[in-house]
Amino acid sequence: MEPALSSTMVESERSILVSVDRLPSRADRAIVRHAPSFRAKCSRYGLSSREADVLELLVDGKHVRAIAVTLGIADATVHCHLRNAGIKLGGAKRSAIVRLLR
Repeated sequence: MEPALSSTMVESERSILVSVDRLPSRADRAIVRHAPSFRAKCSRYGLSSREADVLELLVDGKHVRAIAVTLGIADATVHCHLRNAGIKLGGAKRSAIVRLLR
């Protein structure tokens, strides 16, 4: 009976460790969520959630390389998201996008 008890204890300890392992990713922790109005503005303009993530970091003052590292994507992907967001916002430049979403 003792081996069964031991394996049950090991399984419960393992499940506790697995649940602790499921912490937010580095990108999730790094993105500082603004007031709901930021996401509401992004959805109003038809921006994807990833474009909103990129723009949120841009509004926080991060540069392209820092955004790429934070989100775990390539610099070119950040540029692509910024370009697509600019198109959706009427061809706005980055400075105009930051002013609009602040």
